[in-house]
Formats: sequence, C-alpha cells, structure tokens
Amino acid sequence: MHKTEDMFDKISGQQQKLLKLLISIASIPSPTRHEQKKIQFIKKIIDELGVKNTSIDSADNLIVKLPSKSKTSLKKTVLVVAHTDTACD
Repeated sequence: MHKTEDMFDKISGQQQKLLKLLISIASIPSPTRHEQKKIQFIKKIIDELGVKNTSIDSADNLIVKLPSKSKTSLKKTVLVVAHTDTACD
C-alpha cells in the first residue's frame, strides 16, 4: 500500500474530529506578526500527541523535529513550512 493511502486509512473515521480541530485553528485571530496565540495552540496539540521535540524560536516560528523512521544510515531531512498568519485579519 502507498504511504499516502495508508495515511488516509488511518484518518478515515476521524473527519469530524479533524474538521473541528481545523475550525478551532482557523478561528484564532492571527494577523501578520501576531500569530503567537495560534502558534501556542498548535504547539499544545502537537505536545499532547506525545511529540517531544517542539520549540518556538525568537521569530515565533513553531519548530517540530520528528525522528526518521529510516532503517538505513542515510536519513533524509524533510522541511515542511506553513504560514499561520491570515491576511484578512
């Protein structure tokens, strides 16, 4: 099975919970350079999921480091970037 399909299998049945979470995140006002409340909320959710290596840097960027599940010594780094500010605020 493809990894993406596996991911969707894991979240099937969780749509209402995920939708509620997305609405909660989107409901937090976060104009540019004032995203701290949204970042703190997202960090709290990630921490509650058991992720140990989270931090917020001096520019209020949320940094989450996840260990590689690679079985080889050649581990790749993946960077995911997302904006939390909302232009319409």
